[in-house]
Amino acid sequence: MKKFTYYLILILIFLGLSKSLAPIQQNIAYVQNEQVLPGMFIGSPLSLIVVDAFYTGLFIKTYYVKLLAFHAFKRSEIHVVRTNKAYWRTMQSYLGLAIFQRNDHANSENLTPSPPGAIFIGDPSFGTWESLSDGQKIWTFFHAYRAFPNELGWGQWRPTYEFYIKLKSHVDNEIPFYGPNNEFGPQGTVIATNWPEHIVPGKYQRTTIKEYSKKFYWLPSWSRSL
Repeated sequence: MKKFTYYLILILIFLGLSKSLAPIQQNIAYVQNEQVLPGMFIGSPLSLIVVDAFYTGLFIKTYYVKLLAFHAFKRSEIHVVRTNKAYWRTMQSYLGLAIFQRNDHANSENLTPSPPGAIFIGDPSFGTWESLSDGQKIWTFFHAYRAFPNELGWGQWRPTYEFYIKLKSHVDNEIPFYGPNNEFGPQGTVIATNWPEHIVPGKYQRTTIKEYSKKFYWLPSWSRSL
């Protein structure tokens, strides 16, 4: 009986840790699906980027998505929101993509997953198309916005006019766009090479109850004397 009670207490402790090790839920917004995003995130221009999807809990799991709200004219913000398992799984496939973008100047707002900062491409307020010697056109930001490519995880990559046409087609038809060669998204070569480490430590690391417990808690080892 004593052994059974001991095991029961340990199970209850783990059940408690599965919730208590999670971020404080009372202050974390809940996102049911993408339809609530326009009302939750204000401001324009805005590119809302999925930078991580993780969960906490051993027996009772709580699912989270970390989002980067990239603003053109003010400091970008990191938001962590709670969600359901189904939407969390969907967000895993959109890591490194913007799931909501708004540009009031261009009268544009969409929920089609697409490359970060896609809302700026083709907007003459932010840049221009530069013609290369081979006849190809690439998007170039004006000097005032020269930091955007690095902040958005583009690095040296620049969108071509052909890229822009395909992007518009996908957005118009509400089809997720990872780039013509899958440059973006969780397997994207551009994001894997250039994504800022301070935003996504370890490249889309998953957080489990085991990792949290090792960092914040010490649990006694099993005693053989029972």
